[in-house]
This record gives sequence, C-alpha cells and structure tokens, in this order.
Amino acid sequence: MDTARQSSRQTFEVYADYCQCYIGDSASQANTGAPSFWSDAALRDSLAVTPDLLGVFTLDSGRVSVVVDIADTPPGDDLGDWEYVVEASIQLPTGRLVIDGCTAWRPNQSPSISLRPGSYRARICCDNIADGAEDWDDHAEQYQIVLWPAPDAEPIVLRQKS
Repeated sequence: MDTARQSSRQTFEVYADYCQCYIGDSASQANTGAPSFWSDAALRDSLAVTPDLLGVFTLDSGRVSVVVDIADTPPGDDLGDWEYVVEASIQLPTGRLVIDGCTAWRPNQSPSISLRPGSYRARICCDNIADGAEDWDDHAEQYQIVLWPAPDAEPIVLRQKS
C-alpha cells in the first residue's frame, strides 16, 4: 500500500474461533447464525457480507494477526504478494469499527477503531494460508484490512489461491 495514502494503522491479534472473525459496526445486529450468512458463495469467497458486518473465514481456528489501515483513498491495483484478496462494502453508521472473533464479539468490549460514520470499502488481504498444516501452533495466518470511504459496491475477489 502506498504509505502516502495511509492515514492510520493499527495491529490486532484476534482469536478466530470457529475459523472466523468479524469486522463490523458496533451497533450491528447481523444474524451470523442465519444460513444466508455463511452461504455457499460466502464459503467459496471466504467472506460473508451484510451491510454493517463482514465475516472473514480463516483457516486457523486460533490467533491471527490483523493489521487495519485506514486510508483516505483506494489502495491501488498492486496486490503485492498476498495469497488472497477480496473487497466488500461496509456501512459504519456509528463510526465505531469493531474487530474480533465470532464468540468474542462484544461490540462494547472488543478491539475497535473510531472512524467518521458512513460507507466504506474494505480490502481484505490474507497471507500464510495453511495447506492442511498438521501443526496449527506453528502456523501464523496474517490479514491486512484497508478501509477507505467509498459508496456501496458488490463484493469482488481480486486474488484467490489456486
């Protein structure tokens, strides 16, 4: 990512229990237990999308590193060496972005970032994806999420591990 565009960066360690973590507005009431949340398309794309909550499917069921970059403009077309890259829109009406695992999701206690309320685009990049690793303790899946103000648009997979 072009650092001239970056306005802030925060790093989190998230417990991705049940191989998922959530990124969403602190007031989200999304029904993550509904069959439509982790639909066939969401599982294929490793991303569940609701207007104010994104579910990221991880291969690790444990701690994952998540770096969140808040930018003023889109990150550009260079996807670097990331193994997997997807984009989706997210509404943040409260301006409080929460990042946490699915069973740890407590919007008033989970790690959060304060932003201007509004519509954002999220580019979610993943690296160090497991290939049937037998020793999960030695595996360290890494995520970078870039958020910038943008109107709603359809989710898109920019790179998928083959």
